[in-house]
Amino acid sequence: MDYERAVEECKSCEVIAYLPYELPHLEGRVFRGKLKDLIKEEVANCKGSVGLIGHFSFSLAREALRGKEIADLTDVLSEMRSVKEGWEVDNVKKAIEVAEEAIKEVLTNLREGLKEYEVASELIYEMRRRGAVPSFEPIVASGRNARFPHAIPSDKTIKSGELIVIDVGAKVNGYCSDITRTVSLGRLRTEDENLLKIVRGAQENAISKLREGIKASEVDREARVFIEKEGLGSYFIHSLGHGVGLEVHEYPLIAPDNDRSLKEGMIVTIEPGLYLKDKGVRIEDMYLVKRDKGERLTNLSSFIGL
Repeated sequence: MDYERAVEECKSCEVIAYLPYELPHLEGRVFRGKLKDLIKEEVANCKGSVGLIGHFSFSLAREALRGKEIADLTDVLSEMRSVKEGWEVDNVKKAIEVAEEAIKEVLTNLREGLKEYEVASELIYEMRRRGAVPSFEPIVASGRNARFPHAIPSDKTIKSGELIVIDVGAKVNGYCSDITRTVSLGRLRTEDENLLKIVRGAQENAISKLREGIKASEVDREARVFIEKEGLGSYFIHSLGHGVGLEVHEYPLIAPDNDRSLKEGMIVTIEPGLYLKDKGVRIEDMYLVKRDKGERLTNLSSFIGL
């Protein structure tokens, strides 16, 4: 069904349509039969090793091309995609702008009595109104629901005085954004303000180390140590961040067990969070890794009181 679109968009590739029947108007090659037979047809006569992308095609190729050296290039491609060119960074910035505009618009109308899913729906509407699509289903989690990092917007009514975690991403020209803010409807309680300051402090600690050549695990450790010194280490229950690009979660993972070095041109999130018994706090910003620092791409204030 997407053959003609693929031909139009993939100028540098030969597109082979997979169809079980004839469509005479298709100008390109049409393959009828099993994917395994296509792999045989395309690569059986290749000299040297064969490189494939996608674990599904890789497993099929091993079956179809017994005795031939086959390399799975899925992880190699992921690493190549992690370093962005200038035009890719520009598209990510556009996606960030749309997400931030949607957040600001929705927050102006946020009030007590709205349900979480109503706020999430408004975020989607505001992104679509600006010509983008969500890069993932928005998270709107208030009060106790915010203690779940991947909370699903529910029919819970938002109340004044509780913290609300809003996690939003837009997709523009195929490129994604991912932003989280924790807001307070009404007066911010002192204990909640302290939690926000701790999370922001952990984020700043990590950002101070962000640069080309540093291990992803070291960046994660900077945030984790800061939170541990506050006696809240057991409440930071996920990795610090991840790459963003054509997908909202891609290589590299900023995690304790990833000792791979970051490269200039990577775009990553830095998103420490705390998830207590009755509330949750997370702040997420996107950064472009440069030779000697991390450039903040998000512009929205870290602290938002309503």
